[in-house]
Amino acid sequence: MTPARGLDLKRWVQNWRNAGAMLEQLRRDDLLKLDTVAAVSALSDAFDLAVASAAPRLGSGLVEQQRLFAILRP
Repeated sequence: MTPARGLDLKRWVQNWRNAGAMLEQLRRDDLLKLDTVAAVSALSDAFDLAVASAAPRLGSGLVEQQRLFAILRP
């Protein structure tokens, strides 16, 4: 690797570190501005449809989980 290439890589990594910090701040700002009531309201119809169209569960899934654990146990 040439010295110039090494400097390019270091700059690239530093740029992504900076971008990561800025993107994290944007994410936090968006979360602080989020109107939870509006978000839940916007999704309520989709949730109701999913619940109405889902097949009823015959169990909790715990028995199936334990069966899989038994198969995977060494």
